[in-house]
This record gives sequence, C-alpha cells and structure tokens, in this order.
Amino acid sequence: MNSGTFNTTVDIKLKQWTDKQLPNKAVEVAWETLQEEFSRFMTEPKGKEHDDIFDKLKEAVKEETIKRHKWNDFAEDSLRVIQHNALEDRSISDKQQWDAAIYFMEEALQARLKD
Repeated sequence: MNSGTFNTTVDIKLKQWTDKQLPNKAVEVAWETLQEEFSRFMTEPKGKEHDDIFDKLKEAVKEETIKRHKWNDFAEDSLRVIQHNALEDRSISDKQQWDAAIYFMEEALQARLKD
C-alpha cells in the first residue's frame, strides 16, 4: 500500500470514528469518572469525631445529584471538533508511527480502566 492510499484510508476511518464514536465514548468515560470521583469524595474515611447522623442524607444527596446531572447539550459537538482537529495533525507520517501511537493509547486506556 502506498502512502497516499494509506493516508486516504486513515483519513476516512478517522473521520468516521471522530464523527460519532470518539466524542460519545469520551463523554461516557467522563461521566463514569465523575461519578467515581464524586462517590469517592463522599465516602472518604471519616475522622474520630465523625457523626453518622448525616450519612443517609449525604448518600441521598449523592444519588440525587447523579440522577439529575445533565451534560451540556453541546459537549459531544465541542469534543468532536477538538478531537477531529487533533487527529488531523500530520505529525505522524507512517504506519509504524501510527501503530506505536495506537499501542500507546490502548495501553493508557487499559491502565485507566484497571484503576
């Protein structure tokens, strides 16, 4: 495969991916991370002088906050533009560099999913 055909194929695949899948997945991961961090914050270890009286209230507030949270309607659109522009960067010039970049991203995402 010559570099012109490779670049065209990659451009088409990246455009398709960044049009829907990538921004959607980014918002999904952000939402999961936000929930995890909020839950962690709300259940941090309590000090010696902790009073259980507000624990049920805090849990109810946490659940209601998560239930009512809404992303800005333009979150995916904004991400789509930013991600598409980043992926149009021509600093990676051949398949080996793409493969290395893909491997790096896969490893970073796998590490994040394990946390």
